[in-house]
Amino acid sequence: MTATPNAGGAGAQDALAAGYEDLRRAALGGATGSARGIGLALFLRSGMAAWMEICAALVPSRGAPARVAATPVVPLDLRLEVATLLAEMALAVHAHGGRPSC
Repeated sequence: MTATPNAGGAGAQDALAAGYEDLRRAALGGATGSARGIGLALFLRSGMAAWMEICAALVPSRGAPARVAATPVVPLDLRLEVATLLAEMALAVHAHGGRPSC
């Protein structure tokens, strides 16, 4: 099944058009950061029809409830401690010439 621009109504058409413009910018080299990557990679690997089908599937239907952000499973202070620990480990490996010290 291949999605068409008319598959999900006006909202889907707007989302597909906006996504296409992002894809076009990425293909022309004008996109940076998260605007590059998955959409462009999908387009280059599988083509426009596959890209359109995935984009149409990602647009929520009109009757779909809005997603509610879930409460983080890991508390913020613990996430900060883990991030600090990982950064210290990475810096320690770098300081020893890429070899872990035991």
